[in-house]
Amino acid sequence: MGSESMLQEILWDTKIGWWKVDTARRVLLLSDYLCKTIGTEESEIGYDRFLQSVGEPFRASLKSLMSTDASLFSAEQIFSLCGPRGEVWFRWKVLRRETAADKGLVVSGYAQEISEREALPVDLCSIERMNTLLYRLNNISHTLLSFLHIGSIDEAINKVLTDVLKIFRGSRTYIAEFDWDNRRHIYTYEVTDKGVESGRDRFDRLSMDETPWWVEQLEKRSPIALSCLDDLPSRARNEHDILAAQNIGSLFVLPMTFRDKLWGYAGIDVIGEHRDWQNEDYQWFASLVNIINICIELQRS
Repeated sequence: MGSESMLQEILWDTKIGWWKVDTARRVLLLSDYLCKTIGTEESEIGYDRFLQSVGEPFRASLKSLMSTDASLFSAEQIFSLCGPRGEVWFRWKVLRRETAADKGLVVSGYAQEISEREALPVDLCSIERMNTLLYRLNNISHTLLSFLHIGSIDEAINKVLTDVLKIFRGSRTYIAEFDWDNRRHIYTYEVTDKGVESGRDRFDRLSMDETPWWVEQLEKRSPIALSCLDDLPSRARNEHDILAAQNIGSLFVLPMTFRDKLWGYAGIDVIGEHRDWQNEDYQWFASLVNIINICIELQRS
């Protein structure tokens, strides 16, 4: 028996499959064990085909991971695959990250089958939250590195806003400044999802006097987190009408300061749907906003 066939027997006996992700081509190469688990005869499959096999509770967040510049699995994760054997749980682990000839990222690792008891020491929501938190911690480190390696501050900030847009599944992310002398909102940076209209026409140069409640909240250093526009108080009627005109269903805004002075805000708009913002969302978004703040302070200094 050759060493290769012996290795295959060991992998089958220990219920381990290997995988490789080519992020530029958006394809996965799967070992026989994983192919049989999801019921495909093709060893190389696209992202969409793979996502069809992922357990429903994890599909949305995993799709977000796969759409970012980071690797498919940025940290050890636990989720299930569905196929001929039903739902099968795996622990996924990255072993190697390499740059391909086309400058894309190739990530490889293994997936070990585990029992449902091992996979579910807590409820599904807790596992999903842990997977998401691990990914977000890893993403923050990638963001810090991008500021070190990207020469252009504007390019680095736009990259962060793009990551925020994809991970939060938002419609528009932006940074706006306050022109205190002329009392105007000024759009400085903006990234929009495909097919989403820019907010510059409606919000750039908007008078601060038309949004008194909005400005007051940010002056108090309070975040503005609206799961829907009905969360706005009655005295924020102007803000309600301005946001409704853009079909904004939900948003999350954080104040931005320079040497303890409020200079603007960073925001995420979600068009046409409601979103329940969690404390983890605030912690992660605040961390990225702080990184941008530091970067802008260095630039201004």
